[in-house]
Amino acid sequence: MEIEEYIIATDGELVELASRGDQHAFEYLFTRYREALLRLFEQRLGDKDTASDLLQETFIKVYLHLNNYSSNYTFGQWVYTIARNTLVDHLRRRADDISIDEKFRAP
Repeated sequence: MEIEEYIIATDGELVELASRGDQHAFEYLFTRYREALLRLFEQRLGDKDTASDLLQETFIKVYLHLNNYSSNYTFGQWVYTIARNTLVDHLRRRADDISIDEKFRAP
């Protein structure tokens, strides 16, 4: 595929190509959703480094589970769900790192 074809391809077309091993298609999917997801993580966390880590973790999950994607949902909805779950998992892990004394300390 030529670069122009990747640019105008739909998410569904890119998913199909990426699931067959086309790395350029996956890169274009990443590029399309990177900024929106990064903003989501930064708004929730206020930490650019952690937001970047969560973005990377999200797209690793997307890549590993791309064959599980169902066209019953838009690709954006699917990716956002993975991102939201990644954020929730991160917040839970962070809460587990707080000592029991800090959790119940009076404000």
